[in-house]
Amino acid sequence: GRIIQWKKDDTTNGQVFAGGNSEGSGLNQLDRPTDVLIGKETDSLIICDQGNQ
Repeated sequence: GRIIQWKKDDTTNGQVFAGGNSEGSGLNQLDRPTDVLIGKETDSLIICDQGNQ
């Protein structure tokens, strides 16, 4: 899996910023992500990933 970011003013050019390297336990990998949240107060993306420990 991977996560692609699109800027609100440019929805045609997405940028891969996480994943794309198959599942695993590395810092740049996801393994069974279950939820994605936007932290408005911290301006951050939060990914709940049950496979990485």
